Amino acid sequence: MGMSTDVYAVPQSEAARLLGDRDFARRCVANDSVLEHISLEKAWHGLHYLLTGDASLESGPLAFIVAGGTEVPGSDVGYGTARIFSPAETAEISAALSDIDDEALWSGFDADAMNEQEVYPVIWDEPEEDLKEEYLFYFHDLKKLVAAAASRGESVLVFLT
Repeated sequence: MGMSTDVYAVPQSEAARLLGDRDFARRCVANDSVLEHISLEKAWHGLHYLLTGDASLESGPLAFIVAGGTEVPGSDVGYGTARIFSPAETAEISAALSDIDDEALWSGFDADAMNEQEVYPVIWDEPEEDLKEEYLFYFHDLKKLVAAAASRGESVLVFLT
């Protein structure tokens, strides 16, 4: 099974409700059809490393997969609470992501450093071309969802399950 991360685009009409209604928050993350979302599966920590260059970095817009935002009360299912980013924060994240192309993202790949920092999942001995294809796939989906949310003035919700 393992840890997986989902990223949701949240219309403003739903963002306030997420923060104030614990049952609604649980329903949103349990029902994939409620909000537009993508799953980063187990690639979340590897993407965080590729975006930030450090498995433990917890500041700045590119660290949004693991840190930042406002915690959503009642959403913890064992790996921490879901975190929601305001429309302004979402726009900042989108702008930071838009500056990164495939080459720039993958230039941060360092299997030895990722193993040393215990970047989840510890699979960095697999063929680099296979890893690159997988991680660029997730990166493209992530970039597209965040850009769409930012263009609509929406929030982004990140949830590790």
